[in-house]
Amino acid sequence: MNMNTLKKLVLTLTLTAGISANAATAEFTVDTDAINDSVNTRVSAKIDALNEHLSAKVTAMIEAILEQGRVQRAQEDLTKQPYSLLVVPSVESERFSYDLKKNRS
Repeated sequence: MNMNTLKKLVLTLTLTAGISANAATAEFTVDTDAINDSVNTRVSAKIDALNEHLSAKVTAMIEAILEQGRVQRAQEDLTKQPYSLLVVPSVESERFSYDLKKNRS
Protein backbone atom coordinates (compact mmCIF):
# COMPACT_ATOMS: atom_id res chain seq x y z
CA MET A 1 0.00 0.00 0.00
CA ASN A 2 1.53 3.33 -1.00
CA MET A 3 1.59 6.40 1.25
CA ASN A 4 -1.16 8.33 -0.62
CA THR A 5 -3.55 5.42 -0.31
CA LEU A 6 -2.74 5.11 3.37
CA LYS A 7 -3.33 8.85 3.90
CA LYS A 8 -6.70 8.62 2.14
CA LEU A 9 -7.63 5.62 4.24
CA VAL A 10 -6.59 7.44 7.44
CA LEU A 11 -8.62 10.51 6.42
CA THR A 12 -11.66 8.39 5.61
CA LEU A 13 -11.44 6.50 8.87
CA THR A 14 -10.81 9.68 10.87
CA LEU A 15 -14.01 11.19 9.49
CA THR A 16 -15.97 8.18 10.69
CA ALA A 17 -17.20 8.57 14.26
CA GLY A 18 -15.26 6.54 16.78
CA ILE A 19 -12.38 5.45 14.57
CA SER A 20 -8.98 7.07 14.78
CA ALA A 21 -5.75 6.17 13.09
CA ASN A 22 -2.06 6.88 13.43
CA ALA A 23 -0.52 7.27 9.98
CA ALA A 24 3.01 6.80 11.24
CA THR A 25 2.37 3.44 12.89
CA ALA A 26 -0.66 2.38 10.82
CA GLU A 27 -2.52 1.62 14.06
CA PHE A 28 -6.26 2.02 14.24
CA THR A 29 -8.29 2.65 17.37
CA VAL A 30 -11.98 1.92 17.51
CA ASP A 31 -14.11 3.68 20.14
CA THR A 32 -17.23 1.49 20.30
CA ASP A 33 -19.00 3.89 22.66
CA ALA A 34 -18.69 6.72 20.14
CA ILE A 35 -19.95 4.47 17.36
CA ASN A 36 -22.89 3.32 19.49
CA ASP A 37 -23.74 6.92 20.38
CA SER A 38 -23.61 7.91 16.71
CA VAL A 39 -25.84 5.02 15.67
CA ASN A 40 -28.27 5.63 18.54
CA THR A 41 -28.55 9.31 17.63
CA ARG A 42 -29.33 8.49 14.00
CA VAL A 43 -31.80 5.75 14.89
CA SER A 44 -33.52 7.95 17.48
CA ALA A 45 -33.89 10.75 14.95
CA LYS A 46 -35.46 8.36 12.42
CA ILE A 47 -37.80 6.89 15.05
CA ASP A 48 -38.86 10.39 16.13
CA ALA A 49 -39.56 11.40 12.52
CA LEU A 50 -41.56 8.22 11.93
CA ASN A 51 -43.44 8.76 15.18
CA GLU A 52 -44.43 12.29 14.14
CA HIS A 53 -45.51 11.08 10.69
CA LEU A 54 -47.64 8.26 12.09
CA SER A 55 -49.09 10.50 14.78
CA ALA A 56 -50.20 13.00 12.14
CA LYS A 57 -51.79 10.22 10.06
CA VAL A 58 -53.60 8.71 13.05
CA THR A 59 -54.86 12.15 14.08
CA ALA A 60 -56.18 12.77 10.56
CA MET A 61 -57.91 9.36 10.55
CA ILE A 62 -59.54 10.01 13.92
CA GLU A 63 -60.74 13.44 12.77
CA ALA A 64 -62.20 11.90 9.60
CA ILE A 65 -64.01 9.22 11.62
CA LEU A 66 -65.39 11.83 14.03
CA GLU A 67 -66.54 14.01 11.14
CA GLN A 68 -68.23 11.02 9.50
CA GLY A 69 -70.02 10.32 12.80
CA ARG A 70 -71.18 13.95 13.03
CA VAL A 71 -72.54 13.82 9.47
CA GLN A 72 -74.31 10.52 10.15
CA ARG A 73 -75.88 11.87 13.35
CA ALA A 74 -77.03 14.99 11.53
CA GLN A 75 -78.63 12.86 8.82
CA GLU A 76 -80.37 10.72 11.46
CA ASP A 77 -81.59 13.85 13.24
CA LEU A 78 -83.12 15.11 10.00
CA THR A 79 -85.10 11.90 9.57
CA LYS A 80 -86.38 12.07 13.17
CA GLN A 81 -87.83 15.58 12.95
CA PRO A 82 -91.40 15.74 14.30
CA TYR A 83 -92.63 17.58 11.21
CA SER A 84 -91.92 17.27 7.54
CA LEU A 85 -92.88 19.46 4.63
CA LEU A 86 -94.74 17.62 1.90
CA VAL A 87 -95.07 19.22 -1.52
CA VAL A 88 -98.21 18.00 -3.27
CA PRO A 89 -99.23 19.22 -6.73
CA SER A 90 -102.68 20.75 -6.68
CA VAL A 91 -105.25 19.27 -9.04
CA GLU A 92 -107.14 22.56 -9.33
CA SER A 93 -104.27 24.73 -10.50
CA GLU A 94 -100.70 24.65 -11.66
CA ARG A 95 -99.53 25.89 -8.28
CA PHE A 96 -98.18 23.64 -5.60
CA SER A 97 -99.78 23.42 -2.21
CA TYR A 98 -97.74 22.76 0.89
CA ASP A 99 -98.98 20.58 3.70
CA LEU A 100 -97.28 20.43 7.04
CA LYS A 101 -98.06 17.04 8.48
CA LYS A 102 -96.97 15.51 11.72
CA ASN A 103 -94.69 12.51 11.34
CA ARG A 104 -95.90 9.36 13.00
CA SER A 105 -92.88 7.84 14.68
